[in-house]
Order: sequence, then structure tokens, then C-alpha cells
Amino acid sequence: MFAPKSRSLLTMIGSRARVHTFKNVFAAPACSRNFFGFNNNNNNTGSSWEQKSQQTPQQEQQAETKKPEQTQQQEQQQTQQQTENTQKTQQQTESKPAVDDARVKELEKEIENLKNSNAKYDDQLKRAVAEMANVRRIAKNDVDNAKKFALQSFSKNLLDVVDNLEAGLKHLIEEDVSQIVKLAQNNPECSEEMRKKANALFTSIEGVKRTENVLLKVLERNGVTKMEVAEKTPFDPNFHEAMMKVPPSEKTPHNTVAMVLKSGWILNERVLRPAQVIVAIQD
Repeated sequence: MFAPKSRSLLTMIGSRARVHTFKNVFAAPACSRNFFGFNNNNNNTGSSWEQKSQQTPQQEQQAETKKPEQTQQQEQQQTQQQTENTQKTQQQTESKPAVDDARVKELEKEIENLKNSNAKYDDQLKRAVAEMANVRRIAKNDVDNAKKFALQSFSKNLLDVVDNLEAGLKHLIEEDVSQIVKLAQNNPECSEEMRKKANALFTSIEGVKRTENVLLKVLERNGVTKMEVAEKTPFDPNFHEAMMKVPPSEKTPHNTVAMVLKSGWILNERVLRPAQVIVAIQD
């Protein structure tokens, strides 16, 4: 159709036209080059779709197999980094043994001091509790004793009255008084006035006896009781007060009570007044 020279001329014109077209493309803005598939960062390479289209199936398979290998390499790198970090930490820990030992000793000393302080405070607390218990016990005993022995002085003063009544009745025998009254009433020579006096004497003796009995009951209700002391009772200095001593006899052996001069009294199991006695003592 065309002559050889004409073909070569057309070929030259086409190649120049392609070169001119490529120059226009590279001279275009970046967005235009991206549209045509050129990479803006690498001018020597072709478009990405051209590179992908140029890869063979074997190359694609190799690229796919490289991905897990890269993941494994990354994991190995991370494991190696963690191992290195652990080793560094161990080295740092081993580099401070002296400091740690000193701190441990200091803490142990503080713990020992705290234990000693705790033991000291615990002992003080126990002592305080024991002292409080003793104070309460003593206070309770004082209150109880105050209740029991509040009448001690008053009761001791009443004993003189009891002694006088007892001494007065000891010299007046009821039978003798009764005989005197009978004689005064039956004797015609006795005047009416004498009979009245005899009856008054008998009535007075009965009144003294009743007064003594009432007083003894009042004392007993308040915890005051009379000691039972008789002859031949063994002498006890805790309850008896020796006023005199006599030689022993068959009736009164050695170190026994020969006679009771004044009765002894007890107030709530405490000696209010010891019995005043005469003791038989062998010289």
C-alpha cells in the first residue's frame, strides 16, 4: 500500500507523537499522573496496575507466602525484645543487692522495735486492768464494811448499858424477891404501904428483864451478838482479854478461863469487845 520509505516515515512520525504524548503526561499535574496510573514518588517505575499485571501467578503466590513469614519474624523480634527487657530488668535488680539488704535490715529493725513497743504497751494495759480490778474490789469491800460496821461505835456504847442491866439483875434474885413479896402480903404486921413497895420492886425487876431482852434483840438484828464464854473455856487471846491470873485447880485447868468479869461481843464476825476474864495459869 505504501512504499518502504513512506512506511519508515510514518513509523518515525508515530514514535515522535508517542514521545510527545508521554512528555505531556509527565508535565501534567500530580492528579493527572495519578489518573493515568503513574507513581508520583517513583518516576522511573510504571503505574501500579502495570506492575500488578506484570506479576506472574508464581510471584503472587510467593508474595502471599512471605506475609506469614514476615509475621513470624515480627513476633520473633517482639519476643527477643521482651527477653532483652527482662534481662535488663534482672541486671538492674542484681545491681542493687546491697541497697535492698540494707533496706531489709532497716525494716527488720523497725519491726523488732514495734514488737517491743507493742509488748510494753500490752504489759501496761494488763497492769492497768489489774489495778482497776483491785480498786473496784477494794472499793466494794470498803462499802460492804461500811455497811456492816457503820454501827460499831454506837453498838460499843450500848454495851455499857447492857453491862449495867446485867450487873443489876445479877444481884437481884427473882426467887428472893418473890418470897419478899409473899411475906409482905401475908404478914399482918406489914402495912399497906410496905406491900405496895414490895409489889413495885417485883414489877421493876420484871421491867428491867424485859428491857434487857429488847435491847439484846435490837443488837442482834444489827449484827451484834454475845460471846459464849464459860468456865474451863480454853483461853484465846483473839477473843479474850486476861484481866487477872490465878493458879489452876481441878475445876479450872491450866490456860483456861476461871471467871468471866465482863461479857464479850461480836459485830458481823468482828470482835467488837473481847471478853474480860480471869485466867488460870501455872507459874
